[in-house]
Formats: sequence, structure tokens, C-alpha cells
Amino acid sequence: MERASAPRKPAHQYSKSLEALKILRTQSASPGERGRADRLVEASPGAYNRSRRRAVPNDPSEPVPGVSVPVAQPVTRTRPAPRYKVFLHNDPITRMEFVTKILRGIFALQSSRAQAVMLEAHETGVAFVVALALEQAEFRVDQAHSLARAAGYPLTFTYEPE
Repeated sequence: MERASAPRKPAHQYSKSLEALKILRTQSASPGERGRADRLVEASPGAYNRSRRRAVPNDPSEPVPGVSVPVAQPVTRTRPAPRYKVFLHNDPITRMEFVTKILRGIFALQSSRAQAVMLEAHETGVAFVVALALEQAEFRVDQAHSLARAAGYPLTFTYEPE
């Protein structure tokens, strides 16, 4: 049993059609000839073939078989931790060298800045040391208090929200 197939145009006929199209487009063709040129483009083998077009779903949420689309993750932004000011309070017993040593060692202040903070606390009664996140402020104040108590000094630091 032989299967009947539609007759195909030889390849050279398509090239003739494309040549005719080029000629029609370069010459001042009448509107009827321009329409014929457009039909020639549609009939050429490389033209868009509507019978091969795949159906695209109207709803973008429906999956297309064989196509994977990356899902965009929502953007999450973290807010910076609230800052807390650490203050040094003056006392008449703690030695100035010890206070400077604590400020340099625990709060990582430079020597000149540590002396300035210590003198400000000595003259005014309280001095701003540094602003840190709550956990860091608590930790460093506790460290300073532990070292001061171990050395026998009543050195006091406090912290409050900025």
C-alpha cells in the first residue's frame, strides 16, 4: 500500500520566488504587486509556519510541558541591629591608668581616644565611649565590670538606646 503525499515544489522554485520578491521590492511596484511579494515571503520555506506554532497557555501560572522557569525569590532585607550608647561613669577610686587600659583592651579605642574619654568622665562625671549593637554592648560592659571587680575597683559602665 503506497502512501500518497502532496507534491513538493523543487528547491529552485523557492529561490526563484525569493529573487522575484527582491525585484518587486526594489522596483516601484503597484500595491497589487506588493501584496504578491508579501505572499511570496509567506510561501518561502524559511518563513514563519503557523502549523508548527506551539500553543501558549493564556494563564502564566500554568506550566508549559518541557519548559522550566526559575521562580523569583522574594527580596528580604535585614534591618541593622539597633545601636546602644555605652557610657563610662566617674568614680574617685579607680586609677586613670586602669580605666585607659580597659577602654583600649575591651572597647578597642586608640590610646589618645581612651585618654580623652577617661578625662571627660573625670571632669564631667560621665562620658560617651562607643555605640554598639545590644549584644555587643552588654558583653563588653560585663567584661569591663568583671575585670574591674577582679582588680578591686568600682568602675561603672552603662548603656542605653541611641
